[in-house]
Amino acid sequence: MLPIDFPETNIVLGKPNDMTDEQCMPLNAYQGHDDDGFHFFLTAWVPNKEDLEALNAGRPLFLKVVGNGFPPLAMYTMDVQNQCNSPR
Repeated sequence: MLPIDFPETNIVLGKPNDMTDEQCMPLNAYQGHDDDGFHFFLTAWVPNKEDLEALNAGRPLFLKVVGNGFPPLAMYTMDVQNQCNSPR
């Protein structure tokens, strides 16, 4: 998966101070608040050919969080009307 810039981007998240440029790159994001008032960051990712093959074969999508905490997370896609394909 490759992170991409998207029209709603309003912040660029930098790498942690203890990581090198080879270990982590800047990440374009949207910073906002959801309908419940919770602060969030939204990033966009595009699957490469191998990712699409894996997903189409029914293999799972993994999410890795680096650090000592595990914040609430969500993963989803958008439909053609730009609506979230998630249960919430």
